[in-house]
Amino acid sequence: KAPARAPAEAPAERRLGLVLLGVALALGAGFRLYWALHDDGIYWPDEVYQSLEPAHRLVYGYGLIAWEFVEGARNWALPGLVAGVLGLGRLLGFNEPSGYLGLVKGFFALVGTATAWATWRLSRASGASSLAASAGASLFALAVVPLYFGPRAMSENASALPVALGLALALPRGASRRALLTGASLLGLAVLLRLQNGVFCVGLLGVLLARRQWRDAGVTLAVLSGWALAFGLLDKLTWGRWFHSAIVYLDFNLVQGKAAQFGTEPFDYYPRVLRQAMPGLSLLAGALALLALPRAWGLAALTAGFVVLHAYQPHKELRFLVPVLPLFAALAGVGLDSVLGVLRGFPARATVAVAVVA
Repeated sequence: KAPARAPAEAPAERRLGLVLLGVALALGAGFRLYWALHDDGIYWPDEVYQSLEPAHRLVYGYGLIAWEFVEGARNWALPGLVAGVLGLGRLLGFNEPSGYLGLVKGFFALVGTATAWATWRLSRASGASSLAASAGASLFALAVVPLYFGPRAMSENASALPVALGLALALPRGASRRALLTGASLLGLAVLLRLQNGVFCVGLLGVLLARRQWRDAGVTLAVLSGWALAFGLLDKLTWGRWFHSAIVYLDFNLVQGKAAQFGTEPFDYYPRVLRQAMPGLSLLAGALALLALPRAWGLAALTAGFVVLHAYQPHKELRFLVPVLPLFAALAGVGLDSVLGVLRGFPARATVAVAVVA
């Protein structure tokens, strides 16, 4: 089958869409960088103990050691990434916390901006026009929850980019072999950064099998198996046992249920908190995402599956949903495209798209 293509659109609409995308990305980057350089608070200790401290220990030789890095409940991919940024900062003379913390936060702020661009790619790959996809991407670029979490050195932020871009490449029906290989590899990297992203890998395989794309499913499984081997090898080299961090983590959280000691919330926690944080935007994005169901059922299934599985876990934190927020925004872009399709004339479509961005 031919590769999936976004619908043709008038040149004026495409130009407006690219302008809106550029404005949203620029504003999103500006807000995130400002937040990175002017905020010293933390949302949850994990953003320090599971990334900054072990990375600092790799670069400077000392740092606090959280229980996860005593028992081996985390792999070293995320600390290694942060250590790379710290090491670069050290070479450039950023040896004081006021310097290297700003550098790390600025790096994650730019990763968040790139994730907004990947959201646009995912929406386009799911069938949205450039104008609608840009409006959808702006929901991630400029919404308060992604902005708040953006500069924080957390696995959710680091992995959201490869999740969104990986699905943009691998999920469309008829994706090229190169796109499939690259997309599956990005998802494998996302799991290396955050184990829970394995849900997206299983979901992608499920969608491909449901479409009876047997060869594509086989290629994807082979690539993901290679990344699973890399995950296990990293643990073997750092913890002394294949898949040690995954085994310890799953035993602590799922088998023993000890994560509940950090607090529990009811099943409806995530939609309730999102409505409280972004009342109007949550309703708008939810309504547009529902409109996208007939055209992007695979992406919708991945999104819903990730949220529902997290909702069933007793211990909940809003940050756990950060990797799936780009998918919601991409679905909103597809739903908006359906709305724009029934409007007559460029002025009406442009007005609605700009209103969503605003």
